Amino acid sequence: MVKQVREPRLARSLEPVPAEDVDDDVELEHVELRGELLAANAERVTILGSRLVEVRLTGAQLSGLRLRDVVLEQCDLAGALLDGARMERCAFVDCRLSGAALSTAKLRHVSFRLSRMDTASFRMATLETARFGSCDLRQADFYDASMLEGQLLDCDLAGADFSKARLAGTELHGSRLDGVVGAPSLRDVVVDSGQAIELGQALLAAHGVVVADEPTS
Repeated sequence: MVKQVREPRLARSLEPVPAEDVDDDVELEHVELRGELLAANAERVTILGSRLVEVRLTGAQLSGLRLRDVVLEQCDLAGALLDGARMERCAFVDCRLSGAALSTAKLRHVSFRLSRMDTASFRMATLETARFGSCDLRQADFYDASMLEGQLLDCDLAGADFSKARLAGTELHGSRLDGVVGAPSLRDVVVDSGQAIELGQALLAAHGVVVADEPTS
C-alpha cells in the first residue's frame, strides 16, 4: 500500500525575509521568502519550517541545499542545479522546474502538484514517499532513480526515461505513458485499465516486438 505523504509543518507566524538574504552557509527558519535569486550561486543553504512564494531561482546553483518542512508556491526553479539536495516534508505547488537538476537528491515525503517539470533530472535520486500530481514531466530523466510505492498521478510522462529505475508499487493512474524510455523498469508499477494498452505497446517496443496485421509476402 502506498504511504501517505506527510505535509510540511509550518509555524503560524512566519517572518518576511527577502530572497536576497540567501547566501553560503545560511540557515533560515520560520520565514516567508519572496524575491529573486536569478543565477545565484550559494552552498549549504538550509531552510526549515518556511514558505517560499513566487521566488525566482532560475538557473541558480544551490549545492548542498537542505529543505525541511517547506512549502514552495509559484516558484521558478527552471534550470536550477540542485544535485544532491536533501528534502523532507516539502510541497511544490504550481512551480516551474523545467530542466532542473536533482540528480542524486534524497527526497522524503515530498509532493509536486500542478508543476511544470519537463526535462527535469532525477537521475540516481532517491524518492521515499513521493507524490507527483498533474505535473508536466515530459522527457524527465529518472535514470537509475529509486521511487518505491510512490505516485505519478495524472502526469504527462511522454518521453520520460525510466531506464534502470526501481519503481515497485508506484501508481501511475491517469498519466500519459506514450514514448517512455526504459519501459521494462515499469514492470512492477500499478496502472489503471485505460493505460494497459499504452504500457503494453511500450513494453513490446522495448523488447523489439513488431506488431503487423499481415505477414510479409
